[in-house]
Amino acid sequence: MLKVKNYFLTIFSFLIIVQNAFSQTDTLTVKDEIKVKNWNNLPYFMDDLMLIVGLNRGGIHFSNEFKDLSFASGYQIGVEGFLPLGNITFFDYGIHFSNRNFIHNPQDILFESYFLDLPIYVSFSLPELRSIDLRLLLGAQFSSRLGTRQSKPYVLNDPEMFYYIPSQFKNFDFGMTFGLSGEVGDFYGRLRGYVGANNFYSQEQGAYSAFSIEMGYFIFRRYRKY
Repeated sequence: MLKVKNYFLTIFSFLIIVQNAFSQTDTLTVKDEIKVKNWNNLPYFMDDLMLIVGLNRGGIHFSNEFKDLSFASGYQIGVEGFLPLGNITFFDYGIHFSNRNFIHNPQDILFESYFLDLPIYVSFSLPELRSIDLRLLLGAQFSSRLGTRQSKPYVLNDPEMFYYIPSQFKNFDFGMTFGLSGEVGDFYGRLRGYVGANNFYSQEQGAYSAFSIEMGYFIFRRYRKY
């Protein structure tokens, strides 16, 4: 009789353990479903939000001193997104931290300027080339200069030479941006140009310009609910 009692007690204990295990599994499953649901229900503007990085080759155009200036390499990193305006038209916006530079040749001095850029433009879809979504873009860019670094001081040995003083560089810049972009899955590539319309220095008419190669990754697109 004691053996039978112990047998039933063992079975009862086993059933309790199994029930608890399934209850925990159900709880975890519900939590996982809630997480997936939350990711799928992100705000609409985040669907096509991307992290973008790039390299640029920049300089000064329309300068009085153009013979003594050279282009130099820089970079940019930022976040961008876009919203559809129609079947083939999109409104694109973003914010970048960028570095645009130029060289003053007579004494080989590099001027490195850092900006907070706000590009705003419209893009137009082109007929698809296999699986690549191609778009033309055209718009404006507004920039606030955060600071400028001069690689070395001038040697003041030529009274007729023009000297750039970073503290006299203007703090606001704006101009036109244009280019061609392509998308494949979660990845984005772009060739882009920028031509400034505001003279960067108080004593001459030159403005910043740059040409960039940029790569991006759509951060939340994989979670979009179709």
